[in-house]
Amino acid sequence: MSFKIFLKKYSKIKRKASKRNNIFLFILKISPVLVIIIALSFSVFAFLSYIAGAPVFIIKDVNVIGAPDIKENIVSYFLGRHQARVSLKTSAAIIRGENPQVKYVDIKRILPDKIIVEVYKKSPVALISISGKTYPVNDSGFVLKQISKDAAKFLPQLTGIEMDNVSIIQNEIVDSKRLRRALSILRNIASHNFLGNHTITGIKIRDFKNPVAFVDGTVPLYFGLNNINNETSMVLKEIFSKIEDIKNIEYVDLRSRNVFVKRKTL
Repeated sequence: MSFKIFLKKYSKIKRKASKRNNIFLFILKISPVLVIIIALSFSVFAFLSYIAGAPVFIIKDVNVIGAPDIKENIVSYFLGRHQARVSLKTSAAIIRGENPQVKYVDIKRILPDKIIVEVYKKSPVALISISGKTYPVNDSGFVLKQISKDAAKFLPQLTGIEMDNVSIIQNEIVDSKRLRRALSILRNIASHNFLGNHTITGIKIRDFKNPVAFVDGTVPLYFGLNNINNETSMVLKEIFSKIEDIKNIEYVDLRSRNVFVKRKTL
């Protein structure tokens, strides 16, 4: 072996040894930091483990706001569970899923052992008659608790929906094609907001293809299969903009492409 080859191999060995030394020195330098990180990790783990098992975090107090009829079920769902094992988002979804009358649930965690649940219910939008009794329903057709006469007088009455032979209690959804059509008309009217100071006082489903909405209890609004669009909404805004105009209207027909207004003859 020549001297040059020997020097070359010796240089490679020296460089490798130098790299190993540098790595070793680097590890020695950062070892205190690594020790601190590991110690903190164990401390956090121990703390979380304590929280997950500590009896002080067992839920003992559940405050339910806005839903006295389902309060007992909500309290029993949370009571005795550990705070660390309760997901607020999942719990809210479960409460909504089990109670169709609920629109939104806001849950707050108060450590160590308290939960506050605020329930917002769906509002009634109309009244229907079932076996001789009047019930409020929301926009999904869900039968709500009976309300006072003062509150009911502001809701439209839906008629022509065959419900005489239906045995139903509150907290159920009425499965009726005609009811779904009537509720879709109410949503359609509300979305275009053309009534001004006037209100829909009732909807009659004589048959599915010819529903009639009544404005202020006097002016029939014939829908047919057509819903209100932006073009017809502008025409209707002009029609219902003045109270004097509506007194002279016999009916409004939306069953064709153009809005037809039948006025009363003097």
